[in-house]
Amino acid sequence: IPVNGVTPEQAEWEVPIKFLEGTIDYDACILNQALQNLPTTRNIRLHGHSRGGAVILEAIRQRPELYEDVEVVLEAPVLPQGKLHALVTTLLEPVSHGMWPWIIRLINSAPQSAYGQTFFGKMNPRKRQLLSKLFCATKDHLTIVRNIEDIMEWMDRTDCSVYQHIRYGTFLIPATDRILDRTAMLASAKTSPTTMRIVETAAPSHFVTLDSVEWLPDFEPFPNTAQG
Repeated sequence: IPVNGVTPEQAEWEVPIKFLEGTIDYDACILNQALQNLPTTRNIRLHGHSRGGAVILEAIRQRPELYEDVEVVLEAPVLPQGKLHALVTTLLEPVSHGMWPWIIRLINSAPQSAYGQTFFGKMNPRKRQLLSKLFCATKDHLTIVRNIEDIMEWMDRTDCSVYQHIRYGTFLIPATDRILDRTAMLASAKTSPTTMRIVETAAPSHFVTLDSVEWLPDFEPFPNTAQG
């Protein structure tokens, strides 16, 4: 698991962020601070899964000059004018803001078999290990609530003009996605520049590269201009 054994350190270059913690805007500022200060090469790929895709796009919108030579991989991404899957929307509609902490506690106490196959697709050892901690990886339940509410708000308020600053990279679209609306995701991706490839994978779930790394593109130092 890539995040085991992490020891947090205060970065000398860290500056205060004006946005609310747990939002896409806030995390985009963190990404931009890291990109501005950490890399020692210009050969950079950023890989964002789901909400991480929106974080990358928002970061590029905030500081486009940092991304002149950066390749992006957006895996089953939250995109401008996207939507949640209808099943997720149906489940969320009756849930008020105050109910969320209780819902998350209920999810954490329920066996994964009760919901895993529906939303996560066929499991494999790595998916099982990672996704079993999906709802308990944050420091508190409020962060998860804010993440979910902000995803919906960000998709609604962000239009596809955000793509104008993206340089080149790849969209990885799963064949089946029960977290996000695949049709809306694909429609949004198709408004991006032609330097962005759209790869419609055979992945059977929202977790494309956990299902198989075969769809992860090879690292390319030069942009590929073919979209399709």
